[in-house]
Amino acid sequence: MHAEHPMRDGNPPEWADGYGFDEYGPFADVYVGEATLRMRWIPPGTFMMGSPEDEAGRNEGEPQHQVSIMLGYWLADSPTTQSLWAAVMHRTSARFKHPERPVEQVSWLDVQAFIVRLNETVPLLNARLPTEAQWEHACRAGTTTATYADDLATADAMRDPVLDPIAWYSGNGGIDFDLEAAYAVSDIKDLPFEGSGTRIIKQKAPNAWGLYDTLGNVLEWCADDVVQLNGLRWRRCRGGSWSHHLSRIRAASRDLIPESERDHAVGFRLAAHASSVCHLSQSADFSRSQQPENPRPLMNAPHFRDFEGLPEKSQQFITLVAVRGILARDEALEVLDLRRPKSLGGVTEPIYRRCRDLGIALPYLLGRRDGKRVWLWPGYAVPDDVELA
Repeated sequence: MHAEHPMRDGNPPEWADGYGFDEYGPFADVYVGEATLRMRWIPPGTFMMGSPEDEAGRNEGEPQHQVSIMLGYWLADSPTTQSLWAAVMHRTSARFKHPERPVEQVSWLDVQAFIVRLNETVPLLNARLPTEAQWEHACRAGTTTATYADDLATADAMRDPVLDPIAWYSGNGGIDFDLEAAYAVSDIKDLPFEGSGTRIIKQKAPNAWGLYDTLGNVLEWCADDVVQLNGLRWRRCRGGSWSHHLSRIRAASRDLIPESERDHAVGFRLAAHASSVCHLSQSADFSRSQQPENPRPLMNAPHFRDFEGLPEKSQQFITLVAVRGILARDEALEVLDLRRPKSLGGVTEPIYRRCRDLGIALPYLLGRRDGKRVWLWPGYAVPDDVELA
């Protein structure tokens, strides 16, 4: 499953302070102060996103559809801890305080500020939030059931034997709870405890790709899906939390929360694109003449990562060459800040021109929607109404 990954030739990502392989596949570590961020490689693939109509606990906002993740990416093996948050932001933000508990009471906007500072500290990392599709693909880790362990027995009980080994949720979150700042749950019938809250990360069993706490503990902010409602901007969170009923501790479960809201059940998990040059299709033609003369900015690209280039066929994808990883080694571009440009267009053009001068082809995927040509962002799901060219 992990045969094709950026470290198969023994070269770790440029941002890694440590790396290795274990039973779950490749990993790469980043050290920030006393905190360690471990990133796991998530392979590309096609999966069924959402839930079938007969899944226990299913909600209406989970339509099942096929999604293709075209390029692999890195994803943190756990929610962001309070120790990492403090190392980057020089302050803490949590009700349930412990260095190895997930940071919570952070809004989506707070997380964006954190990511900017982290990327200033570790410039080649280019950290971001995962998209919903990337989050669910990673959470499922190749499985098709409601959780990566199995389907839930029922959505009507307080506890489920499938969930207890893999997740902290309302049915078990307060068992042997070790903080005085517990959230009172004594008014909930049939619970064997009076208070609950977040738990130290990595105490439950991970999925097949080495990811812990994707289900339960804290909800996790995602990058996409802005909804305007009642004058507020709302964002998607995934995975359920320590306070949620078991029916919401499923891979397909989705929550919608205002992006400015800080809640003690909401945290986040970091993602990053592959930052080293990956294996390229041997049959691909990288002549400069085939690159577009006027590259179009990808307006929904997080952190303004713009990639242009050439696909060969709909079944053969040219693997991503990371702009940041290549150009960071080019002294001629040391003054170009790829993280915080003044405008998207102002970054797209210099990147394109310099890559053209260096003879570097940067892949994008080309498709058609209603007969019109569209550019697709590498690593994102292909919309159902888009046909790859």
